[in-house]
Parts: sequence; C-alpha cells; structure tokens
Amino acid sequence: MRIISLALLALCLSCQPLLAQNPLTFIVKADQAKAKGSPWDGPPGVSNARVPLPRRNAAPDLAICIVEPNKAAKCEQREGVGRSLSRCQNAFECRFERIDVPAKPFGLIILDLDLRRHDLVDFAIVVPDSHPQPSDVEVVDIALRRQVERLAPSTAESEHLRRQKDIQILVANQCGQGCRLTQSEIRIEAAK
Repeated sequence: MRIISLALLALCLSCQPLLAQNPLTFIVKADQAKAKGSPWDGPPGVSNARVPLPRRNAAPDLAICIVEPNKAAKCEQREGVGRSLSRCQNAFECRFERIDVPAKPFGLIILDLDLRRHDLVDFAIVVPDSHPQPSDVEVVDIALRRQVERLAPSTAESEHLRRQKDIQILVANQCGQGCRLTQSEIRIEAAK
C-alpha cells in the first residue's frame, strides 16, 4: 500500500505545471538577423541606421528579463564597467540557468544588449497552463508593455506597430522543444 501511495505522489508531482517547478532554464536562440533583415549588432547611428562593422553581422548579446506587475524587471545579465553585458556575448544562442519565476503568469523580454540603446528581440507572456485567469494575463500585459518601452525604447514606426499587437502567450510546459517568437525561438525547461 505504501509503495502505491509513493507512486501516486510521484505521478501527481510530475503533473504539476512547469511554473510550479521553480526555478526554470530558458534557452534562447535568436535569428541570424532581425525580422527586417538588418544585423543585430553595430554601433547605433543618429537614426536607426547602423555603422558597418568589420564582421557583416555580429551576433547579438542576449539577455532575458522577467516582468511581474508592480515590480522592477529582473534582468539576467552581468555588470560591466558602466554598462550591462550579456552572459553570452556575441552569441546567437544563450542558456539562462536556474531563473526564479513566479508560479503565476509573468512577462518575458528578450534583449540584445547594446552600448547606447538595447534592441528588443522578442517579448511574451508565460503562463503555467492553457487556462490562465484573464485578469492575471491583463495585468502582466500592461506591466510588460511598460517595461519593453523602458528597457528598449524605439524610434522605428515598424517597431512601434509590432509592440502594439497582441502579445504572444506561451504555455511554459509546451515550450520544452521550442516555441517560435518573432525573431527568436525559446525553450523552457525545469532547472536541473
């Protein structure tokens, strides 16, 4: 009888939503170029133009930020002298291990860290299951849009239009093999 009880307990624990299995690992793979075909990295010009680099398309410097309503965004990056640096400098793929996340819906921002102005790679709302409370999603949506503008302001009209569209909602335990976003793919796994 005790063995059956332990087996049932183990089965129930494995059925928990992924967000309840805090912390998580996020693996981000950025596209080879931005959606419009421009390179990820290069010193920003006066407008949105980029100054050419010796390498035609340097890889992005990826960072992720976890956004909860009424809290500052928690960004996974390392601090350099006078600026933030990616944990994966000049890499199209980056693994963010053991990231603490809330058990309820939260916002996820993927950035390309630059010297002056960070580029928004992607953003989404991550939910624990396919039936989140609409009110929880709504407050995360508002907080996420604010943080996107704060962390990666843009002057490009096409980027403003992208940011006004409905935000993609990702069910955490359905992204183990990868979920496609606009300019990247993300895998979400329980941390080991």
